[in-house]
Amino acid sequence: MTRPARNPKRPTMSQVARAAGVSTMTVSYAYSQPERVSPETAAKVRAAAQELGYPGPHPAARSLRRGRVGSLGVVLGERLSYAFEDPQAARFLAGVSDVCAAEGVGLTLVPISGSPSDARRVTEAAVDGFVVWTTSDDDPVLEAVAETGLPAVIHAGPASPAAAATSSGAGSPSRAAFPASAASPASAASPASAASPASAASPASAASPASAASSTRAASSAGAAPPAGAALRSFSAALPSSSSSPSSRPVFVSRSGREIPVIGIDDRAAAAAMGAVAFAGARRPLVLGFPLDRARERLLLDGDQVGEVRFPVTRHRWEGFLDAWRAGGHAEDRLRLAVCPVNHLTEGERFTAELLDGTDPPDAIAAMSDELALGALRAVAGAGLRTPGDVAVTGWDDSGTAATDGLTTLAQSLREQGAHCARAALGLPTTASAMHEWRVVIRGTSRQAR
Repeated sequence: MTRPARNPKRPTMSQVARAAGVSTMTVSYAYSQPERVSPETAAKVRAAAQELGYPGPHPAARSLRRGRVGSLGVVLGERLSYAFEDPQAARFLAGVSDVCAAEGVGLTLVPISGSPSDARRVTEAAVDGFVVWTTSDDDPVLEAVAETGLPAVIHAGPASPAAAATSSGAGSPSRAAFPASAASPASAASPASAASPASAASPASAASPASAASSTRAASSAGAAPPAGAALRSFSAALPSSSSSPSSRPVFVSRSGREIPVIGIDDRAAAAAMGAVAFAGARRPLVLGFPLDRARERLLLDGDQVGEVRFPVTRHRWEGFLDAWRAGGHAEDRLRLAVCPVNHLTEGERFTAELLDGTDPPDAIAAMSDELALGALRAVAGAGLRTPGDVAVTGWDDSGTAATDGLTTLAQSLREQGAHCARAALGLPTTASAMHEWRVVIRGTSRQAR
């Protein structure tokens, strides 16, 4: 039997219908709603399509008819490889992908490079909604997401341009950059990897209370202090709750007035509780932190020189640590902030080593991520010092490595937050609070309060 000559152009649905002896609508149903045609008719349509070389309806055309694309967009605020290299981003994205898999929805990563094309990349993304990984207050992709009109949610902020622009320090003095070392780590994690820095290899949620010597919970009630002394107990009892009421749910408000919900934890309250533990018995503490803004300068600043901080995660954690230090009756300028351009173990080790070798070495280091804290632990050991006797070190996220190394840290579940963000962006019902739970996990790298 001689096969009909194939059409050099893409065959059409109507041609398949004629070859199969059915209507064009029947061909459409055979592909989009196969339950509406009999198995025999479906087989005829498939056979005719194969003869003509018809691959099926174009995905874009199907999407237009359905009114949806079938994919959720995640705006990273980083280069694409960051999603696979940064353990915190990997854990958050695992939660997003859990929901996408369960709902039969694809996942589209939208990396941001800091170029003028970023906003266009967002508006042209073929997605049904957006999850935005935390970024700076002035990032233009936020307005671009709002302008699409698609469902969207932001992880960890910013909550709104007006509130986010408020400085956490006094004034905005010029800053002298702390000199960077020659080699810079390849990984450039955003401060978001804070709002989310979590465990590296394991996507499991944050460590259970069983993994900690003791813990502080902040959820629907005010954060209780770790059992480390009366001063800490009285301070932590006054911490704000990490729960949110419907009237106080954080949102980002675009220039057009559109409100986009923000999901995460109360970073300031968490940092205040963490600082109460980290700074116990310290005279010259240091915060090892994330970038202040998109310039990502490497800086060493006294507390009264910090000025404006445009990354909300950096800002809120710095404010919380400062709250804890001031609550002990200490001067703001005696708490320093070492600003790391990237969230990477190597950067934490290098910066800490330089400071320990300087004229005013820290005796306590509160890091904004486990990655930075683990680097600090390496530097302390490399300097021949003891932890916590000579230098206390704390982290953030309670990664698997943090547990292995006995690091005192702050636990949160980035995987659960990622899943919550995905459900919200897809319009799925959820009863979870916009503000997730956290707890301080005390291990062997911090001092007990006196």
